Amino acid sequence: MSERKFLEEHPHTILAMGNLAPIYVYLGKYTEAEKLEIQVLNARRKFLGEEHPDTSITMGNLAATYNALGNYTEAEELEIQVLHTRNNFFGEEHPNTILVMGNLASTYRDLKKQKSWKSKFCMPGTKFLERNTQTQS
Repeated sequence: MSERKFLEEHPHTILAMGNLAPIYVYLGKYTEAEKLEIQVLNARRKFLGEEHPDTSITMGNLAATYNALGNYTEAEELEIQVLHTRNNFFGEEHPNTILVMGNLASTYRDLKKQKSWKSKFCMPGTKFLERNTQTQS
């Protein structure tokens, strides 16, 4: 492995890139943030795995950037993955899981899917969603 490749994949480099991306978002440099977040996501998937909480956080950050760029379909795909990961890791009533549910609902709104959100959003066996959507029907 070359020294450059080693430095690019070093955990501290990945962490720094992950910390820089939100600054780009704050500055409105969404394309630059997207590039960094994709690199960070690929590295975290490679070294930590798909189900690791840090990988999930990176997916959520990239989904938010996709939303800011108007790439709602890409955001939806990532947010569904994040929702499943957080639900499995934290449980369905954990604040982190509920936050992702809200993000996904906002993406559905942006995709003009509010009429079909219930069928896509309610995963089988999700008591929290089933309990709370019954009262809203």
